[in-house]
Amino acid sequence: MKMIKVIVIVFLVVFIGYVLYLVIGMSSTYPAIKEYSLGVNKVSFEQKLSDRINSSNGWSLEKKDSIKGEDEVCYWASLFYKGNGQDLVYEIKYCLDIKALSGDNACVRLEIVGAFDYNKKSGGYKLSDKDVDKLLEILDRTILKELASSCLR
Repeated sequence: MKMIKVIVIVFLVVFIGYVLYLVIGMSSTYPAIKEYSLGVNKVSFEQKLSDRINSSNGWSLEKKDSIKGEDEVCYWASLFYKGNGQDLVYEIKYCLDIKALSGDNACVRLEIVGAFDYNKKSGGYKLSDKDVDKLLEILDRTILKELASSCLR
Protein backbone atom coordinates (compact mmCIF):
# COMPACT_ATOMS: atom_id res chain seq x y z
CA MET A 1 0.00 0.00 0.00
CA LYS A 2 2.84 2.36 0.87
CA MET A 3 4.50 1.68 -2.50
CA ILE A 4 1.32 2.68 -4.38
CA LYS A 5 1.21 6.01 -2.51
CA VAL A 6 4.85 6.70 -3.43
CA ILE A 7 4.19 5.86 -7.10
CA VAL A 8 1.09 8.11 -7.17
CA ILE A 9 2.99 10.99 -5.53
CA VAL A 10 5.93 10.63 -7.95
CA PHE A 11 3.50 10.50 -10.89
CA LEU A 12 1.71 13.65 -9.69
CA VAL A 13 4.98 15.54 -9.18
CA VAL A 14 6.20 14.58 -12.67
CA PHE A 15 2.82 15.44 -14.23
CA ILE A 16 2.61 18.85 -12.51
CA GLY A 17 6.23 19.58 -13.48
CA TYR A 18 5.48 18.73 -17.12
CA VAL A 19 2.38 20.94 -17.18
CA LEU A 20 4.32 23.84 -15.65
CA TYR A 21 7.08 23.36 -18.21
CA LEU A 22 4.53 23.59 -21.05
CA VAL A 23 2.82 26.65 -19.58
CA ILE A 24 6.10 28.49 -19.02
CA GLY A 25 7.35 27.56 -22.50
CA MET A 26 4.16 28.70 -24.23
CA SER A 27 3.97 32.01 -22.44
CA SER A 28 7.52 33.06 -23.18
CA THR A 29 7.99 35.55 -25.98
CA TYR A 30 10.90 36.83 -28.01
CA PRO A 31 12.26 40.34 -27.38
CA ALA A 32 11.66 42.94 -30.06
CA ILE A 33 14.01 43.11 -33.03
CA LYS A 34 13.10 46.76 -33.54
CA GLU A 35 10.86 49.11 -31.61
CA TYR A 36 8.99 52.29 -32.55
CA SER A 37 7.10 54.80 -30.39
CA LEU A 38 4.30 56.39 -32.37
CA GLY A 39 2.25 59.36 -31.23
CA VAL A 40 -1.25 58.05 -32.00
CA ASN A 41 -4.04 56.33 -30.12
CA LYS A 42 -5.09 52.73 -30.81
CA VAL A 43 -7.96 53.53 -33.17
CA SER A 44 -5.88 55.98 -35.19
CA PHE A 45 -2.90 53.60 -35.32
CA GLU A 46 -5.01 50.68 -36.52
CA GLN A 47 -6.71 52.86 -39.14
CA LYS A 48 -3.42 54.27 -40.44
CA LEU A 49 -1.85 50.80 -40.54
CA SER A 50 -4.89 49.41 -42.34
CA ASP A 51 -4.83 52.30 -44.87
CA ARG A 52 -1.12 51.72 -45.58
CA ILE A 53 -1.66 48.00 -46.07
CA ASN A 54 -4.69 48.49 -48.32
CA SER A 55 -2.84 51.00 -50.49
CA SER A 56 0.21 48.71 -50.89
CA ASN A 57 -0.19 45.78 -53.28
CA GLY A 58 0.43 42.31 -51.88
CA TRP A 59 0.22 43.24 -48.18
CA SER A 60 -2.28 41.88 -45.67
CA LEU A 61 -2.77 41.94 -41.91
CA GLU A 62 -4.04 39.25 -39.56
CA LYS A 63 -4.83 40.18 -35.97
CA LYS A 64 -4.13 37.34 -33.57
CA ASP A 65 -4.38 38.04 -29.86
CA SER A 66 -4.41 40.64 -27.13
CA ILE A 67 -2.98 40.59 -23.63
CA LYS A 68 -4.05 43.00 -20.91
CA GLY A 69 -1.56 43.65 -18.14
CA GLU A 70 -1.78 45.96 -15.15
CA ASP A 71 -0.49 49.03 -16.98
CA GLU A 72 -0.81 48.27 -20.68
CA VAL A 73 -2.67 46.25 -23.26
CA CYS A 74 -0.79 44.60 -26.13
CA TYR A 75 -2.10 43.33 -29.45
CA TRP A 76 -0.36 40.69 -31.60
CA ALA A 77 -0.67 40.57 -35.37
CA SER A 78 1.07 39.27 -38.48
CA LEU A 79 1.86 41.27 -41.60
CA PHE A 80 2.13 39.30 -44.84
CA TYR A 81 3.55 40.24 -48.21
CA LYS A 82 3.31 38.08 -51.31
CA GLY A 83 4.50 39.45 -54.63
CA ASN A 84 7.56 40.08 -56.78
CA GLY A 85 8.82 36.58 -55.96
CA GLN A 86 8.72 37.27 -52.23
CA ASP A 87 6.80 35.58 -49.43
CA LEU A 88 7.39 37.68 -46.29
CA VAL A 89 5.90 37.50 -42.82
CA TYR A 90 6.39 39.97 -39.98
CA GLU A 91 5.24 39.21 -36.44
CA ILE A 92 4.35 42.45 -34.68
CA LYS A 93 3.11 43.53 -31.28
CA TYR A 94 1.74 46.96 -30.43
CA CYS A 95 1.11 48.12 -26.89
CA LEU A 96 -0.65 51.06 -25.29
CA ASP A 97 -0.76 52.42 -21.79
CA ILE A 98 -4.23 51.54 -20.44
CA LYS A 99 -4.75 55.07 -19.07
CA ALA A 100 -4.14 56.61 -22.51
CA LEU A 101 -5.87 53.97 -24.67
CA SER A 102 -8.03 56.38 -26.61
CA GLY A 103 -6.76 59.77 -25.49
CA ASP A 104 -5.13 62.36 -27.70
CA ASN A 105 -1.79 61.97 -25.91
CA ALA A 106 -1.62 58.22 -26.47
CA CYS A 107 1.61 56.62 -27.54
CA VAL A 108 1.71 53.26 -29.32
CA ARG A 109 4.80 51.13 -28.82
CA LEU A 110 5.18 49.03 -31.97
CA GLU A 111 7.55 46.08 -31.74
CA ILE A 112 8.74 43.98 -34.65
CA VAL A 113 9.17 40.56 -33.03
CA GLY A 114 10.00 38.42 -36.07
CA ALA A 115 10.76 38.88 -39.78
CA PHE A 116 10.81 35.99 -42.24
CA ASP A 117 11.36 35.43 -45.96
CA TYR A 118 9.95 31.99 -46.74
CA ASN A 119 11.26 31.89 -50.31
CA LYS A 120 14.87 32.52 -49.26
CA LYS A 121 14.40 30.59 -46.00
CA SER A 122 15.87 33.47 -44.04
CA GLY A 123 14.93 35.79 -41.23
CA GLY A 124 14.20 35.08 -37.61
CA TYR A 125 13.59 36.54 -34.18
CA LYS A 126 16.98 38.24 -33.74
CA LEU A 127 18.64 41.12 -35.57
CA SER A 128 21.67 38.89 -36.11
CA ASP A 129 19.63 36.26 -38.02
CA LYS A 130 20.17 36.02 -41.77
CA ASP A 131 18.60 38.90 -43.78
CA VAL A 132 16.61 40.33 -40.85
CA ASP A 133 18.11 43.79 -41.41
CA LYS A 134 17.04 43.69 -45.09
CA LEU A 135 13.55 42.50 -44.17
CA LEU A 136 13.19 45.35 -41.65
CA GLU A 137 14.26 47.82 -44.32
CA ILE A 138 11.49 46.55 -46.62
CA LEU A 139 8.90 46.92 -43.85
CA ASP A 140 10.13 50.42 -42.97
CA ARG A 141 10.09 51.57 -46.59
CA THR A 142 6.72 50.14 -47.62
CA ILE A 143 4.50 50.18 -44.54
CA LEU A 144 5.95 52.01 -41.54
CA LYS A 145 7.41 55.06 -43.30
CA GLU A 146 5.42 58.10 -42.28
CA LEU A 147 2.86 55.98 -40.43
CA ALA A 148 2.86 58.38 -37.46
CA SER A 149 5.16 60.85 -35.76
CA SER A 150 7.33 59.66 -32.92
CA CYS A 151 6.42 60.28 -29.32
CA LEU A 152 8.52 60.52 -26.20
CA ARG A 153 8.02 57.80 -23.61
